[in-house]
Amino acid sequence: MDFIEKELEMRGMKRIEIVNYFISMGGKVISDENFIGNGWEVEISEEKTITLGSLKIPATIVILRCREDLIDGMMVAFRLRFLSAGG
Repeated sequence: MDFIEKELEMRGMKRIEIVNYFISMGGKVISDENFIGNGWEVEISEEKTITLGSLKIPATIVILRCREDLIDGMMVAFRLRFLSAGG
C-alpha cells in the first residue's frame, strides 16, 4: 500500500501538545523529530515563534506520512483534536 504525505503548519499550539497527541495514538519515538505508528510516521519540526501584528504565536511544521487507506481518518482526527476558535 502506498504512503501519502501531508505537510501542515500548526499555529497556536505548543509542539509538546502535538508530540503528545501522536504518542497517545501509539506512536513510538524514533528521534526528537520523528515518530512512527501502525501505518504512519510523522516528522515534527522545532517550534518557532511567528509574529502576527502584535501577537507572537508558536508555529510547528508537521509532516505526516500515512498509508493511503488511513490518511483521511488520521487527518480528520488530527484536525478535530487541534480545532480551536478565537473569541
